Amino acid sequence: MGSAFPVLYSLALQLLQSCEGRQRTCDFSAPCSLLPWTAWSPCNATCQSPNHLGTRVRKRTLARRNEEGCDHLFPSARELATRTLVQTEECQLPPETCDPATICGEGPKEGFPCGEPTPAFYYSAIEHDCLPFTYLGCKGGRNRFSSAEACKTFCLPVVEALPAWRRERMGLLQFKTSQLSSTGATDESEGPVGQNPACHEEVNTGEECDPPVEWESY
Repeated sequence: MGSAFPVLYSLALQLLQSCEGRQRTCDFSAPCSLLPWTAWSPCNATCQSPNHLGTRVRKRTLARRNEEGCDHLFPSARELATRTLVQTEECQLPPETCDPATICGEGPKEGFPCGEPTPAFYYSAIEHDCLPFTYLGCKGGRNRFSSAEACKTFCLPVVEALPAWRRERMGLLQFKTSQLSSTGATDESEGPVGQNPACHEEVNTGEECDPPVEWESY
């Protein structure tokens, strides 16, 4: 019997861990359960940032924000105050992001209402000129300039140096991106948070969340 106990204990511990793990990640019934991490935020780097470097964050909160006895989960005072874990990592813009030809090839994007609308200009690959549009205040695209002169200074020399096939492709790209903008689509997607595959299994959320086990006799 003495040699059988460690085996039985190990099996029981695995079942307990499996049960508690699924309670934490599926129905959040375990004490101090945390919701899944959010999707990563967009990288906050700009084309003016050194080496195009920046940071992005994701967050994770308690399933029950007012639950007591969970302070040990939060390493910083700010995280403890908000009951939210915050993970930060360095990110870098892809090289093509700050390519002037790529920026000028985007279609005009008005953005979303946020404060006062402002007049702006964008480079039109179809007209090979800078045309006016109204910027609504939030988000929008990068092919946006405060004046026609700034737009022409930035885009015209770059575009004129491109081969004809590339300029034609820019016109097609602008048409496609403007269509996406008009339908409300955006290239800044916030992907769904992945769920643990175990969450799709049937789980009894009471004391037993694993099916009964047939113990062998030792």
